[in-house]
Amino acid sequence: MALTTSTGVDWINRREAGRVNLLGVRIDGLSQAAIVEHVLGSLENGNGGWLITLNVDIMRRLFRNPVLRMLADRADLVVADGTPIVWACRILGSPVAERVAGADLVVALSEAAAAGRRSVFVLGGEPGVAEEAGNRLCAAFPDLDFRGGYCPPWGFERSEQAMQGIIDALALAAPDIVYCGLGFPKQERLILKLSELFPHTWFIGSGASHVFVAGQFPRAPRWMQRSGLEWLHRLWQEPERLFRRYMLDDAPFALWLLAGSLLCRCVPKDSRLSPARNRVRAPADDDTGRPGDDVVQLGNGHDHNGDGSGIGNGRRRRALGPTEVGRRLQAMPQWSPDDDA
Repeated sequence: MALTTSTGVDWINRREAGRVNLLGVRIDGLSQAAIVEHVLGSLENGNGGWLITLNVDIMRRLFRNPVLRMLADRADLVVADGTPIVWACRILGSPVAERVAGADLVVALSEAAAAGRRSVFVLGGEPGVAEEAGNRLCAAFPDLDFRGGYCPPWGFERSEQAMQGIIDALALAAPDIVYCGLGFPKQERLILKLSELFPHTWFIGSGASHVFVAGQFPRAPRWMQRSGLEWLHRLWQEPERLFRRYMLDDAPFALWLLAGSLLCRCVPKDSRLSPARNRVRAPADDDTGRPGDDVVQLGNGHDHNGDGSGIGNGRRRRALGPTEVGRRLQAMPQWSPDDDA
């Protein structure tokens, strides 16, 4: 199933059963139970893998950075850990099964690992958090084979010695499943290297899940999780650290994504925009905080740069009305790994 704009661009495309491509980001529409079954079944066959839990912050970064999209495309599974992402897919007619929160997946996968006699390892977090997370999982599931935890030193990615320490710790523990909570994209870059060294291990990019599993911070009430408001609970817990990310970066992008999805669904496909008006501004750049680059789709179906990226070099500060933004989203180009080949 695909929604195609008047210029022939797929805003969302279901390329194969159970898989959705949203703004160039591939999402596997599996339920949490199906993910657990897939991971355990893969281990039974002697195969490892790599899973990304896709929240709004990661989605925003992937949308703006083709190199990171190529990195994410290397993962075996990319699942929706963001309610706005789930809503956007549903609006566009290609729903994913459910939101799969990283913390919930860690618990569910650990429970299944205990039943299946599989071992787990916790990598990342503040000193002591990995071990405490493992101890709490063992308390909940006494049969779980917890092989230990390890917190790499700050700046480990720039130190060969620190990287070797991670490799040595995993080689000694030889776990079946590794929960890697170092934040995106640091954990994904690390997993890319580790998956080549440990091809029979599953690596789960679990982000901040460790702090919840370890009891360092409580999860939001269920009603907030179901209504897409868990981020407000997290903002209340760590306002100084999360204010810019949530309020200045992620919230505008989430609104932009949902508004664009709704209007892309509603605006007639035969709506034609002149080349001069066929633009939409992306949310602010995640590093500079400046207004995002114009995404330009010319009337002949080619992007502004002519390289498939669709990202213009100039920055424009003229504000756009919501209706104009929605109509211009019709012309937003779709990125694919082949564009940068």
